[in-house]
Amino acid sequence: MFVSRLPISIPYLLSLISAWMICVWNVKLQAMMKDPFGNYVVQKVLETCNDRSLELIISRIRVHLSALKRYTYGKHIVSRVEKLITIGGEESL
Repeated sequence: MFVSRLPISIPYLLSLISAWMICVWNVKLQAMMKDPFGNYVVQKVLETCNDRSLELIISRIRVHLSALKRYTYGKHIVSRVEKLITIGGEESL
């Protein structure tokens, strides 16, 4: 039987990553946020996930913000989260 490979769209892939981040959270996400390449994946997920997922992910990242500031690549996540919190705060006004 021939099984063709269907191309997976980037938004679909990012939604899968977002779901994975929510399910398998603490240890693996913390490592990704400090990783030179993993932090870009986390940032992209923050950009593209739906509002409900974004709120959940940010609430869990907030706990680690002070620790992330000590890592070169963690600072990218801190900056992105602070930007999203500021934008979200302006929208709710």
